[in-house]
Amino acid sequence: MNPLEEILNEFRTNISQRLLVEGIVLSGSYAHSEPLPASDVDIRVVVKSKEPIYERGVVNIRGKDISYFAAGHLKYAQLFNDQFVNQSKFEARIFAASKIIYEIGGFSELTRSLITRAGVIMETPFKPLKENEKVARLYALSNQFKKVKQMDVESRFFKYNYYSVLSHLLNCYSVLSGNEHILEDKLEEFFFSNPFREKHFMENLEDETFKQLFVNAILAVDKKELDTLFKHVMTTFNTINVKSFTIKSI
Repeated sequence: MNPLEEILNEFRTNISQRLLVEGIVLSGSYAHSEPLPASDVDIRVVVKSKEPIYERGVVNIRGKDISYFAAGHLKYAQLFNDQFVNQSKFEARIFAASKIIYEIGGFSELTRSLITRAGVIMETPFKPLKENEKVARLYALSNQFKKVKQMDVESRFFKYNYYSVLSHLLNCYSVLSGNEHILEDKLEEFFFSNPFREKHFMENLEDETFKQLFVNAILAVDKKELDTLFKHVMTTFNTINVKSFTIKSI
């Protein structure tokens, strides 16, 4: 038994003393056999219980941090659906790309059904945004952009606001393009690594011009670069009028 297996067994023994564990899946870099020295061990615990269980934490076992999330299968299924509605497949991706390391009795139907459900979600495209939702997103982005354009570059908080509008712009563009929210610590891999996207069930952002302009704006911290990027986004969605609109809700 290798050191990681010993750590995982100790974790399972400890958590099983408190919860009725149905199954445990390993996710993240350890599931793909590509951990970095500082990587923690990401775990999802499927709990069998009539009571709603929702527990998240970090425990250190033999010098290694174990980041875990424990919940019943219905809670996970709800989380899959809630995130999907909000243009995210984060938790579903974790299960779809995970590795089962424990099943009660050697076979956990609940755990395997979650992995199957996660796989279906990963292959399901997001529902297109309604026109008024698109308008609202672009209007908010436009307002934030204008404020940064008017800021003095010598302001102590210029860079903070500059990078904030870049983050907003990336999320807005991703959602309007039918992609999901992108984890910002994975941008390098998402933008430029096909193997990474395939391994994590990620759709490529096909607009190479956007990618390059976005990188240019990050590296330059320059209003002109930001302006070029912003105009590209607004041109891409030029059928949406953010100067005159009405949003109605029932």
